[in-house]
Amino acid sequence: SFINADFAPIFLFRAGDNILYEAGFDFTLGNASPGYNTTANLSFATIDYLYNDYVTLVAGNMLLPLGTYSERSAGMLNKIPDGPLSRSILPGNGIGAQLRGSIPVGQSGQMVTYSVYGVNGPGTTEGTNTVAAANQIDLAGGNVGGPNQHGGLSGGGRIGWFYPWKAHYDLELGVSGQTGVWDSSSKKQWSAAVLDASLHLSPYFELKGEYIQTWQQANDPTLLTPLNFNPHGWWAQAGYKLSGLDLDLPIINNLELVGRYDRFDGAPINLLADGVTPAAGSNHQITAGFVYYFSNTLLFEGDYLINDNSTPNEAVFQLSYGF
Repeated sequence: SFINADFAPIFLFRAGDNILYEAGFDFTLGNASPGYNTTANLSFATIDYLYNDYVTLVAGNMLLPLGTYSERSAGMLNKIPDGPLSRSILPGNGIGAQLRGSIPVGQSGQMVTYSVYGVNGPGTTEGTNTVAAANQIDLAGGNVGGPNQHGGLSGGGRIGWFYPWKAHYDLELGVSGQTGVWDSSSKKQWSAAVLDASLHLSPYFELKGEYIQTWQQANDPTLLTPLNFNPHGWWAQAGYKLSGLDLDLPIINNLELVGRYDRFDGAPINLLADGVTPAAGSNHQITAGFVYYFSNTLLFEGDYLINDNSTPNEAVFQLSYGF
């Protein structure tokens, strides 16, 4: 059956030569027992001040530059409607402020990009820092129905290198991270590191992916030493536009074939012999699909997800329009 329908508009407004405003919303109609339900969320909302050619100040509910997925591949920009499994262990957004920009290197188009930010960071839905609380961490910060359980900020950033060698041929590499406390006593750390890469070879082929590693401290009242969780994973995605075959077939020329492989492992680092349960097991997912371009701004996407565990396989479709 049809599971849900999602409407995710993004609004962009230029208030002057150097002031920008952007906001994204997510309205979802779900077909869940006992009936339909509707949810509305503010995905992000920021004011950007362009200080000069190299520095931009961003403030508000920001998409975080932990890797590049949240800023460049989610929502309409995603050629696969379903997000990678391993992205579920990272916060996609956070409330705070950020400095970002780019610095050109030579005259060939190379540049170094950077971002530095401070946000509320992950919190917990529990008032303790036990393993139970660690399993209910709120990566967006705060807790359900209440304020953030800790008083410290999380700091993070990304640095990247973009190298084009001719039109439509380029490579980008980046490393990013974030760290801060998450528990009610502001003593336990949550940290993440992400390596990202993107490659374009001609106007028709692209390859991109991320490796994600996280570390989270927690206490177990039955143990004398802290328990450390380290959920981690990686994903790689490729796409090829069939117009690169140079066939005189209009429908074929409007198609792009896409595929992605995901791996996620949520087990703790020190799984002890006294019955401590891992936060989650290993999961793999293979996704195959297509993008049909009615125009440069109207896209129809279809994908089939193959899971290796008890999760059912799933077909996902998305219609996107940008203007």
